[in-house]
Amino acid sequence: MNTRPTIKKAALLLCTAASLCFLPTAETLAAPENITPSIHVTGYAEQEVAPDTAMITLGVTTIGKTPAEAKNANDSIMNEIARQLTLLGVLKQDIKTSHFQVTPHYSQPSPDAAAKIKEYAVTNTLTVTTQDFTLLSSIISKSIDSGATNISGLRFFIKDDSLIRDSLLRQAAQNGKRQAQLVAESLQQQLGSVLEVHVSGVSPSYAREYNSVALKAMAADSRTMIIEEGTSKVSVSLDLTFSIQ
Repeated sequence: MNTRPTIKKAALLLCTAASLCFLPTAETLAAPENITPSIHVTGYAEQEVAPDTAMITLGVTTIGKTPAEAKNANDSIMNEIARQLTLLGVLKQDIKTSHFQVTPHYSQPSPDAAAKIKEYAVTNTLTVTTQDFTLLSSIISKSIDSGATNISGLRFFIKDDSLIRDSLLRQAAQNGKRQAQLVAESLQQQLGSVLEVHVSGVSPSYAREYNSVALKAMAADSRTMIIEEGTSKVSVSLDLTFSIQ
């Protein structure tokens, strides 16, 4: 007996039933509801700013047969540096120790001999902060004259940039709203309320640095030492989404 026609017929019926099961319904074809027409824009604002504070990092390294000997020598130099800087007009609270380290130095007469401590090095690092930029060259030269062995950096920055950032945020929001208003009017639509706000970018606070090589070169002749703080741009951008009607 031949059963092939029956099998084909059954398979056809199953395919038809399956097709009917997956026919799109009226709900599937219906357009999504509650979608609010909107405009997305990016508001931007920037400002050229100058620093109001400078910070110099300087250090003293001394050597002694004992830690106490090395530290006493270091303290003597550091006290003289601090005295000279206060005479220049730097406030005591603006002269701070940022790093202190005692390091043993070893000697090994031969590969088979045990290493022995031959001396100790004491390193003391100060940060000197000032808002009087006319003092910078004198601070560097006086520190070197008083025994500073390292001038590792000079950094300019804005002590408190919150007012600048707040102003830029307001300007960026206004800039974004103007863009959205222009687009809505061009499309003969009415601009609605804000649906979403995202701060997409804030540039770093102003900072400019001189490295130790540049400072040493300038300090070689304090009479020709010219330090420029310069200016930089600070910017803010906002992603804004408005409804339209």
